[in-house]
Amino acid sequence: MSSTPRLTTAALVASILAVSPLLADDSAATIATLLKRIEDLEKKVSVLEHPQPAAADATSPAIHDLQQQVKVLSRKNELDNEVATEKARTAPVVTMNGQGFQIRSADTNFIVKIRGLLQADSRWFIQNGGGTPSETFLLRRARLMSEGTFFHDFDYQLVTEFGGGSSTAQSPSILDANVSYRVAPWLSVKGGKFKSPVGLEVLQQDRDRSFVESAFPTQLIPNRDLGVQVSGDLFDGRLSYAAAVLNGTADNSNANNTDVEGKKEAAGRLFAQPFVGSSHDWIRGLGFGVGGSYGTEETAANLPNGGKGTYVTDSQQTWFTYKSGIAGDTTGAVTDGTHWRVTPQGYYYYGPFGLLGEYVISDQRYRAGNGTAAVPFKFATLDNTAWQVAVSYVLTGEDASYKGVSPRHNLSLTDHTWGALELVARYSELDIDRAAFNGFADPTKSARDAHEIVVGLNWYPNRIFRASVNYTLTDYDGGNGATGNKHSENVILTRFQVAF
Repeated sequence: MSSTPRLTTAALVASILAVSPLLADDSAATIATLLKRIEDLEKKVSVLEHPQPAAADATSPAIHDLQQQVKVLSRKNELDNEVATEKARTAPVVTMNGQGFQIRSADTNFIVKIRGLLQADSRWFIQNGGGTPSETFLLRRARLMSEGTFFHDFDYQLVTEFGGGSSTAQSPSILDANVSYRVAPWLSVKGGKFKSPVGLEVLQQDRDRSFVESAFPTQLIPNRDLGVQVSGDLFDGRLSYAAAVLNGTADNSNANNTDVEGKKEAAGRLFAQPFVGSSHDWIRGLGFGVGGSYGTEETAANLPNGGKGTYVTDSQQTWFTYKSGIAGDTTGAVTDGTHWRVTPQGYYYYGPFGLLGEYVISDQRYRAGNGTAAVPFKFATLDNTAWQVAVSYVLTGEDASYKGVSPRHNLSLTDHTWGALELVARYSELDIDRAAFNGFADPTKSARDAHEIVVGLNWYPNRIFRASVNYTLTDYDGGNGATGNKHSENVILTRFQVAF
């Protein structure tokens, strides 16, 4: 699109000057004056069309105040950012998830965790073995747990029990209360009350055990005791160790708060997972080791049941006990010497398949009689043994583990997911030394040995909740058992568990 060329003042002047000789003098002067005015007007128009910014007067008071305000606002913004950064760096972090309730300092030097365990059980007898147990609902465990870290390297644990659905439980009670110092991955020092480092199933968390009740080998193992322990992991976790000096306690029991005898028990454990870092799944889940204890118990009246073992079925019915006689009645059996245990143990997990095995010997010296001519003292060192083999398979395909099963998909009716389903089976037996029935145990009240078969099903709608059902068949050889259970015991056990 073309436009008409603009006639500039210079061109117009040139044209007029070219014809100016033909004009009169006064007319030429008038025209020159007009052209000058036109040129001035064009300059004004040009300025209006292309204005130039006026130079600011830096000395103006208004400009100076504005500059000061900008500096003040900029510094205030910097201070606000510094405060926000410091607050974010030091503010505690509060979380609530499947691992419990946690408060953690921003630098992770201080951590407090609150966890809980609730196990609501029932027992239904198909055949009660001739005794008189009750079919019942019960609160097997109800625990509130607090654990945490302070100054990064110091840990504490406090576990209180409000349940008490076993034959030996006392409620409420303190199960664990200890403080530890993590010097390095290979060395940690712990003091207080904690699980004795001996048995495989004992050291597994109660929430993660595959069965409603523990197997017979656990009944020959000390449970919780008081003392000092050193432990650690070596070779990137391929080998772990624990060694403790403890007050000492009876089989399958928690220690009292004091040791009136003053004699101590040494306990320890070595456990290897040689392929824990392997790229081969089929061998990574192999673990094996050995645990043991050694101590002296002489008329241990301060220990639960006087330091003597009492053994029960899955329904917590007593089938073996030593003769009474720990409180002045020396005609019964009393502990009178060394007590040692040894337990080879191991597990293997591959995908949804799990296998766990354990063997225990509990060797203890006993005394019976009262030293009179009519009832002279007699002594015996009794070796009681137990073993178990447990198999598990997660039907929904999740990985089996010593630390329990985590569902791949939580229960959701809208998403048509159902959590994880696990099938379990176990064989277990406990054999009493035959010499026990030569004055140390009553064959009319105790059996010589017991063996059980357990099958069960576990449903994990999510990692916190679990529902279990077990069927247990227990048979006995010799004797009657303390409740007259001369015949087999058939019982169905159920459990609803919440653990976080």
